[in-house]
Amino acid sequence: MSNLKSLNVHAMSKFSANGILNYVTTLKSTNRGLVLSVMNQEREHGLDDTEVQKIRRCVVEKVDGQFDYVLYRDFESDDESDSD
Repeated sequence: MSNLKSLNVHAMSKFSANGILNYVTTLKSTNRGLVLSVMNQEREHGLDDTEVQKIRRCVVEKVDGQFDYVLYRDFESDDESDSD
């Protein structure tokens, strides 16, 4: 994991801001440029904008990397609201 440059989590997830930040603190200089992507965070466990920005800053400071974050989107419920 010391040479990891990309970590993409596409499964439903429940990460806390502290959990992600704890992971970021373990990164090494060999992880420089890491792209960390959480692409299906459960809405009930969603991070607020302040937490996301803090994580982004920490990833940049630690390894000059990037943090991408997307809440899970339920397409079925979206379809129902469009039918009105």
